[in-house]
Amino acid sequence: MGRRGPTANPELVALRGGRNRRPGSAPTATPGQVPPAPAHLCELARSEWERVAPMLAEAGLLTPAAMGVFEGYCDAYGKFRQASEMLRRDGLTYETVTKSGSPLIRARPETAIVNRALTMMRSFACELGLTPASRARLSVVPPRTRAEAGQEAADDAFFNRRRKWMQRDPIGK
Repeated sequence: MGRRGPTANPELVALRGGRNRRPGSAPTATPGQVPPAPAHLCELARSEWERVAPMLAEAGLLTPAAMGVFEGYCDAYGKFRQASEMLRRDGLTYETVTKSGSPLIRARPETAIVNRALTMMRSFACELGLTPASRARLSVVPPRTRAEAGQEAADDAFFNRRRKWMQRDPIGK
């Protein structure tokens, strides 16, 4: 079963191509440009930004349209790391007392934060091409010059004429 719904990132659509999976135009960002991390991100989220941003920029995927998605990914990563540290320090459960006075062991609220952050990270990572499955759907192409694009169009026209000629009916019916 395929993915449903509209694709959230137009740059990824351009890289994936249409029905034929032919790559479209090159990404709008120049490969190699790494913007600074937003000031509101926590230190852990900033470290993830600095770790992943160069990889995305090199692939040409860190575009202005994808910045919000990447920012959300880094923010979710920061929350995941903070909650994980709290769980490591305080344990996975805590003990409380019921109204009747008997002890009750419960899961810490941080476990829900970790689970939600992981879900958000996975969603953002798929949109950015950070998972093996989403990378397999991408075909990143380097930016083309006008001459290369013109030559490619001429080659396509030649091969289309040749294919039509090869498919013609030799009897002429």
